[in-house]
This record gives sequence, structure tokens and C-alpha cells, in this order.
Amino acid sequence: MSKGGTTEAAFKVFADADLAGALSSGIQAASRRATQLSDS
Repeated sequence: MSKGGTTEAAFKVFADADLAGALSSGIQAASRRATQLSDS
């Protein structure tokens, strides 16, 4: 990754938007729903 390059710019946006947190929340929600569906 080049310092000050396009990838760095994209990763800054991802970090500012808490992309990792959003992905984690989505995965947790899908896991909970899968458990609910398998219990039905």
C-alpha cells in the first residue's frame, strides 16, 4: 500500500465508518438467525 495512495484513502473511509464493527454485527445477526431457524 502506497503511503497517501488510493488504497490508503479507501481504508481511511472504512475505518471512519467502522466497517469492521458493521461486518461483525452483521455476522452476529446472521448467526443468531441461523440458530433460530435451526431450532424451528
